[in-house]
Amino acid sequence: MNSDLHNYLKGILWFFLALLCSVLNDIISKKIGLSLSAAQISFLRSFASTLALIPFILFTGIKTLKSKTLKIHFLRGILLFCSLSTWVYGLTITSVASVTIISFSIPLITLILANLVLNEDVKWYRWVATILGFIGVIIAIPTTKTIFDIRILGLFLSAFIFAILDIINKKFVNSESMLSMLFYSAFFTTIVALPFAYYSWKPLNYTYWPLIFILGCSANLILYFLLKAFSLVDSSAVAPYRYIELILSAIAGFLYFNETVSYYIWFGGAILIFSTTFIFYTEKANINKH
Repeated sequence: MNSDLHNYLKGILWFFLALLCSVLNDIISKKIGLSLSAAQISFLRSFASTLALIPFILFTGIKTLKSKTLKIHFLRGILLFCSLSTWVYGLTITSVASVTIISFSIPLITLILANLVLNEDVKWYRWVATILGFIGVIIAIPTTKTIFDIRILGLFLSAFIFAILDIINKKFVNSESMLSMLFYSAFFTTIVALPFAYYSWKPLNYTYWPLIFILGCSANLILYFLLKAFSLVDSSAVAPYRYIELILSAIAGFLYFNETVSYYIWFGGAILIFSTTFIFYTEKANINKH
């Protein structure tokens, strides 16, 4: 196995781990979101993420947080709070699978932004795989009764912001330490979320604290896995694989919330699996060719 293919496979594995953590966080956010506001959950998640990183900072030294792009990190905090809040709210008004379907607009946005902002050479087969996956999403959408609820528009905004964050993370991943990217993302999101959380604060059930701790740690792992993936492969290379999350979220939603999944979602999911298989073997053949 040549080094390019090895890096590609490692990058996809890191990205898949990020998807697993993302589904876990969606399940936890939906559960506690039935009692707490989206702003409070965003604050608690980011605060827990910040605390979880402190031991690593003490071990490696404060110098690892040195950064020349604090303004960019603050911008990331603002964007992450906006996307998290609308995302968590969306989880409380519709199914996990439905929210995941909307998130699948992210890969197409990422491909466009990667081409415009990062000047990545987005290969034709990445466009084909992503558009095929998007068709699968469109097929799955009719099963969601709340999809045309005006409140759902916030989820599309959230997806757009997540795509912007993917591009920002890709742009700075090789110029910043991994720990500083993780810490400032959590820290500035906590700062931005604080006034909104205070305004809508509700007492916490003691059973929520372990969930919040897991939520915070998993949030760190999501970003860590994404940054590891982006350090090995282009953001456009992993974009089509995001569609795998539909299968994961549909299963998780059924197991934890008894959310039914109709044949529309599975039919759309079959197209997603085909597009993912197509891009995997095409990328592999292209790497071996060169």
